Amino acid sequence: MDENARRGSMLEGYSYLKTIKSEDAKKIFLVINNQTKQICIEKVLKHGDAELYKRLKCIHDGIPEVYQVTEDDDDVIVIEEYIQSPTLEAYRIEHQLEEGEVIGIMHQLLNILMVLHASKPPIIHRDIKPENIFYNGYRVVLADFDIARSYKATQSKDTEVLGTLGYAAPEQFGFDETGVTADIYACGVLLNVLLTGELPYKKQAEGIYRKIITKATSSSPQDRYQSAQEMNNAFNRLSLPISLNFPSIPHPIKTILLVVYGLLMLAVTATMKTKEVTSAFGLLLYRFWIFFTLIYIPMCFLNTFDLYRFCLFKKNPHRILRIAGRVISLTFYWFVISVIMIAFF
Repeated sequence: MDENARRGSMLEGYSYLKTIKSEDAKKIFLVINNQTKQICIEKVLKHGDAELYKRLKCIHDGIPEVYQVTEDDDDVIVIEEYIQSPTLEAYRIEHQLEEGEVIGIMHQLLNILMVLHASKPPIIHRDIKPENIFYNGYRVVLADFDIARSYKATQSKDTEVLGTLGYAAPEQFGFDETGVTADIYACGVLLNVLLTGELPYKKQAEGIYRKIITKATSSSPQDRYQSAQEMNNAFNRLSLPISLNFPSIPHPIKTILLVVYGLLMLAVTATMKTKEVTSAFGLLLYRFWIFFTLIYIPMCFLNTFDLYRFCLFKKNPHRILRIAGRVISLTFYWFVISVIMIAFF
């Protein structure tokens, strides 16, 4: 390997491990901090935006932590956190994403964008896609800010045509200046891809999320959601009273909460006594029925195991029918299991 390709090993305090990417405009290395022994990513960006990465250095959640930004002639050298999670693209290939998990991912991503867009001036990512998002089943990290930019209100259009075809908003192809709604456009495309596996122009999602996708991916920036908060609110309006669903709480955390609650309820029901049930087997079933009823409520409330995919009218665009479908379905499931158990009392 020539000396230029090994620049990652030449930065003071870091040792080169391997080359991840080597292009004229961008080189990416895996390096190790000689003092802390922490593995990091080093980027060497030709004509990179040093000021942008210095601003990103002040953001400590939802993006790879930026440790160091150095300017070297025409290059900008960035040392940032090495994220060991798979990309969202790799994750969705290996896992079947349920509707609840998709919405949880979108909530986390929009929360990250709220922080970026709230910067002065706003930081616009401009290349949101599954390959630039890390996801390990519960935490979303938005990465690759190499074509990100800061919004300039006096600029009539972008000076460079950048972005990934299919995810990039029309204005990124030179028709207008890129604003925060360009990221909203990409979020709409991403939502469609996560729900259907296809870009919107090939196949658009049906049901309750179609309206959100259509608005987010409007060709006119003025017709889209004007902020990540506004798009987040659109998801929140779809939430149902019988299910808070807590989309921002990762599924493993929901499972842990349910297990802790279950253990408490198991201890309570194990000590229950009743005069009506005389046989030991009947008493065991009675206790199990009480335990099941008590644990079933938070299971429905948290939607820990995505129970709503088994409910009636789950994709109906009308809110009242979705509510009715969940109430009827969840009550019916409880009733059937209860009848089966009570029959053995």
